[in-house]
Amino acid sequence: MNTVHIRIILSTMLFTFGLAKEKGAPPMMTGATGELTCAKSRCHTSYELNSGPGKIEVLGFPEKYVPGEIYTLTIRGQQPKIKRWGFEITLADVSNKSGGSIRPVDAKTSQLIDPRKYAGRSELEYITHTKAGIDSPKKGESPNWEIQWTAPEIADSPVNLFLAVNATNADGEKFDDYIYTLHRVSEPALADSSKP
Repeated sequence: MNTVHIRIILSTMLFTFGLAKEKGAPPMMTGATGELTCAKSRCHTSYELNSGPGKIEVLGFPEKYVPGEIYTLTIRGQQPKIKRWGFEITLADVSNKSGGSIRPVDAKTSQLIDPRKYAGRSELEYITHTKAGIDSPKKGESPNWEIQWTAPEIADSPVNLFLAVNATNADGEKFDDYIYTLHRVSEPALADSSKP
């Protein structure tokens, strides 16, 4: 094989790798029980998990949930100079089963990961970014990704929210990107026993 062919093959591989990341994170990378993150799975390895100068948050996730209630959750991140972002989120009960159901609010910026991609390895649902949902509206701030969470109909378990966010340098490589994780818990709201 000559040098020209090697360069073409390497260029094609790098281009394909860059597109795969733009299409969303691979499933099961939130740091939930039994899962890795992109920082631990060799996807983005330059920095330790949660070691950067940024922060991530989820707005709208209640401390106590009402069974069957629908909540709109907003995911966002901040880090100076970052202009491209990615994320993955899941919700699980204490048995690591689905903690209700989730769906993207805007299918242009986020998507439910096809469960066939992780069949037999997890019973959870995952939402990740789309290609259209990775660029910052303002440098240093992520897009605001919104999802709807329908709390479990039966309030027999706390629900754990697991979120991973990638703050990238936008070069299409796995180096010099920061991975942040967040874990929150929502307890079931107890019925008011004083009411008849």
